Amino acid sequence: MKKLALGFALALTTVVAACSSTTDTTGSSGTSGTSGTSGTSGTTPDSGAPAGNAVTVKSNQFVPATLTIKPGDTVTWTWAGGAHTVTSGANCKSDGAYGTGSLKSAVGDTFTHTYPTAGTFEYFCEPHCVSSGMKGTIIVQ
Repeated sequence: MKKLALGFALALTTVVAACSSTTDTTGSSGTSGTSGTSGTSGTTPDSGAPAGNAVTVKSNQFVPATLTIKPGDTVTWTWAGGAHTVTSGANCKSDGAYGTGSLKSAVGDTFTHTYPTAGTFEYFCEPHCVSSGMKGTIIVQ
């Protein structure tokens, strides 16, 4: 009976140890961290959305379309395809606060902007706002 109990305890310890290790995005394992997204966008790795304070520009859409960040955070838009802009403003009209200035189209192109104060900031893609509704919102709180 003692051997059976000892064998069960050893097997249980092995299962618990295996369940408590994590794998990061580089494939190494350990127990000091977990993989996944950071920031406050509420996305998960399986959603197809980028991690952290990042927006993917693709297929006439911004992914995620709404991103919540903290004052002082910087957002990075990364192109995954198509010719697009990031232009600040509502209702497809630029407010001149920030923007790419011209079309970007190379996969991997980036644009960044830092939001120093709380508020809701709308932006859009100039050639696709009216025709495709390509708009996004950054909420700073």
